[in-house]
Parts: sequence; structure tokens; C-alpha cells
Amino acid sequence: MAKFETVVRDEGVRWQIELLLDGMAVSGTGIVKKQMQIGSAVVRQGGIAGVWTDEAHRKKGYASRVMWEAVSWMAAQKYDMSILFGIADFYHRYGYAAAFAEQAMTIETKQLQTLQAVYRTRKMKASDLASIKRVYRQYHAGRCGMDARRKDWVPMWRMPRMGEGTTRRAGQVMVVSDGKDRLKGFVVFDTQAGRLVVSEVCGIDRSALVTLGFAIGRRAKREGAEQVRFCLPLDDPFLDVCVPLGYSCSASYPFTGGAMGRIISLEPLFQKMTGVFSDRVKASGLDWTGEVVLKTDIGTVGLHIGRKSVSLKYKPGRPQVYISQMALSQLVMGYRAVDDVAHDLGVSVPQRLLPVLNVLFPKGNPYMWWTDRF
Repeated sequence: MAKFETVVRDEGVRWQIELLLDGMAVSGTGIVKKQMQIGSAVVRQGGIAGVWTDEAHRKKGYASRVMWEAVSWMAAQKYDMSILFGIADFYHRYGYAAAFAEQAMTIETKQLQTLQAVYRTRKMKASDLASIKRVYRQYHAGRCGMDARRKDWVPMWRMPRMGEGTTRRAGQVMVVSDGKDRLKGFVVFDTQAGRLVVSEVCGIDRSALVTLGFAIGRRAKREGAEQVRFCLPLDDPFLDVCVPLGYSCSASYPFTGGAMGRIISLEPLFQKMTGVFSDRVKASGLDWTGEVVLKTDIGTVGLHIGRKSVSLKYKPGRPQVYISQMALSQLVMGYRAVDDVAHDLGVSVPQRLLPVLNVLFPKGNPYMWWTDRF
């Protein structure tokens, strides 16, 4: 009789899970140890990466065993959420829902060259890393989905991607600095298929972004690239710099596949988000107090809404909102609006609570730079 066993190895930046059949690994995945920001909150996030099954053992449900084991392992390790970048029509089976759109902007190299540099540009030095993290956090304050880049953050610009046949191309990093060599911004880029591809751009002010645009245009010309593709959210401040230059943009919202996420630990996640909820309530001027209890397929959580603060509170037997974990994860990320989700099959939201939930879960534009993906 076949004997199955699951083993988990701690490999530093990630956990490695393998399903063994009679002692031989037949399927597995990695769980990258990450921290993600949701508004001002920092949550523990497990990144599913490199799901595989040996070719001789496919279509036997082994990958499913691995995925459910990964979800259970993340819960046991007290992760709050999980994100993955996957194929279509597979990961929704394990509670993963679309988490953010794939977005990009393309501009002609010659147009970027019309910009006027304000600061100086140079290659990144190892000593720049602390300043890069500072500029990054300032630039992305409040955006959901971004890597929090705390003390244990490891730059992935030159790290190999996980999974069969996947390789992360080495990214080049350029920084802009003022006359005292104080870092004002940075850009990560690579040349691919005859064009320059920018996978990350950050600047503390418009002058920094203009300088970065000019520097990228100059580099693209040197590489013989007629176009530059910027992989970035379409509400990024850099696009304001490019409006008078002319550009085209695209956004893809997958039904399944692509960037997907799910809640792992409901109550701990909401506990970490009480500060975010409180800030949103205070900023909105919401004239409502009371309790909102949400019942999901992975548990129930209650919020006490005060005039200036939100705290966890739940009285058994009093759920008001019925919502799937998948739909709730989309609200947490800001991927969909409450008024939209409220019409999903199986979701029940009292009309009187819609204004409250709209304040707690505003629609945004979640995103994660390609340089932080796994």
C-alpha cells in the first residue's frame, strides 16, 4: 500500500513543502516569507511559489494535497494572508481570489528624452539600500499589496525565481541624488525583446520622477530600444509626469489566475487592521456607531465601530453580514467595491450597513512591484 508523507523544510527566506510517496518527492511548493502592507497595517503574508508535480505523477490530485497542506501550514505558523501569481482555473479551488490587476504603461523613448533632468543619476551602491527602503515606504504609504520592506527584507532584483523553467532576469538599479548625494529616487530596469522594461520606479518628488524618466529615456536610446514599458499601477504619480509626453496604458483583470490572494487567519488579520479601520472612520466623519459582524466560511469576526476608533468585538449568534472568504479578501485588498461584492451570489449585506462597510473597505488599486514577486 502506498505511503504518503508531507515534509516541510525551513530554507531561510521560504518554507519548502514536499509530498512524499514511498519516500520519493512527487509534488511540492514553496512558501515565501513576506510582509505585506494593507493601508498602514503590516501583515504576515505567505507567498505561494513554484507549485510542481513530477510528470509521472500528474493528474492524481497530488498538487491539491500540497496546496491544502500549504494553507494549513500557513495557518499553523500564524500567517495572516497569502498571495500567489498563478495559472488560470486552478487556485480558486483553494480559496484564492483575484487580488489586483496587471497594469502597465508604454511610452516612446524619444518622448522621455524631452524631459529635463533636475538631479544627478548614478548606479546604485550597497550603502544606498537603507535610503531606498525609506523612499519606497514614503512613495507607497497606504497602498495595499506592496511588500512592507522591513528590516528582514531581501532585495529580489538578482534572485532566481522559483519553479520549473523560470528565471528572474538580473535587474539593474539606478538612483537619483541631489548635490549632497542624498538619495531622491530609484528605478529598476532591464532590456527585454528590444525594449527597456521598468519594473519599479520611486521618487520623493516630481523632480526626482522627471529625472528618472529622462535617465531611463537616455538608457533606452543607448540600448537601441524605441519604447519603454513601465510595469506600475495606473494611478502611480509617475504617469502624471508622462501625460504631456503621450503614452498608452493597459490593465488586465483576470477571472482566475494572475495575482490572487486569500485570508489565512481571519481574526488576527482584522486585529492588525483595527488601526487602519479607525483611521478610515475618523477621516470619513461617519455618523454611526455599533457592531458589524461578518460571518465567512472560515470563521466569524465582529467589529465595534466607535466615533473615532474600531475594535474587535463579537457576540455569538449575531452575524449581520454573510460573505465568502474569497469576496472578503478582495474587500480587504481594496480590489473590489463593497457595493459590487454585495451583489455576489451567497453574499448578504443589510442595506443600512453598506455606508459603514464602504468606509471600512474603500476600493483602491492594490499592486505589488514585479521586483517583489515570487
